[in-house]
Amino acid sequence: MQTAKAYLETLYQRRPELFPSGLNPSPLTEHDIQQLENRVGYPFPRQYRSYLQAYQVPRISTSVRFCTSHVYIRSKERDTFVPEVKPENIVEVEFDWGGEGGFSREEYWERRAPGEEPYEMMDQFLKAGYILIGEYDGEGYFVFYDLVTAAVLHIHNEEIWEEAPLDMVDDSSLVRPFMEKHASQLCPDFDTFLRLVCTGEIYHDGDMIFVELPPA
Repeated sequence: MQTAKAYLETLYQRRPELFPSGLNPSPLTEHDIQQLENRVGYPFPRQYRSYLQAYQVPRISTSVRFCTSHVYIRSKERDTFVPEVKPENIVEVEFDWGGEGGFSREEYWERRAPGEEPYEMMDQFLKAGYILIGEYDGEGYFVFYDLVTAAVLHIHNEEIWEEAPLDMVDDSSLVRPFMEKHASQLCPDFDTFLRLVCTGEIYHDGDMIFVELPPA
C-alpha cells in the first residue's frame, strides 16, 4: 500500500487543476497534531496523521467509481480466482472532500466547526470520534472517519435525520451506538479511502476490494 503523500501526488498528476496553487507541503507539525488531538479528544490514527502532514489539500471534488456487482472466475495466469467486472456494473459519482489537510491548526478547527442545518449535529459526531470527511455530491451520503476504529464509514443523511434519537442533537454519547447500527463501512482504513478518491480505480465497497475491467 502506498503512503498518503504518494496517493495525493497521484491525484495531482491526474487532476492538477484541483490544486490551483500547486501541491504544497503541509505546515502542520507534530505539536500542531497533538494540539488538534487534545481539542478533538481522540488520538489520530497513523494514516490520518500522515495525510494531514503530507500536503495542503483544498476542498475539491473528484469522480469515484464503484462496482455494483461482480463474479469470481478462475484466472489461469494468476492460478487463482479473480473478480470479473462488466462495464454496465460500474457507476461513477462525484465526491466532495478535502479542505482539512495541510493548513494551520486554527483553520483545521474552523473547518470542523458545525454549520447550519443539517450540519449542526456534526458537532456531536466529532465529540463521539467521527470526523466528517466528505459527501457524495447530490447522493445524500455523508462519509465519516472513525478515530476509534480507524475505518471510513458512510451513511445516508435520511438515516441521520429520520432514525437518530432526538436527544442526539445535544448528547454525543448516543452517536456511537447509532452509527454502529446504521452506518456501513466504506473503507477499512484511511489509505484505502485515499486510493479510492485519488487514483480513479474501481472499488467494490461491499467486498472492499479494487477491481479491474477486462481488456477491451
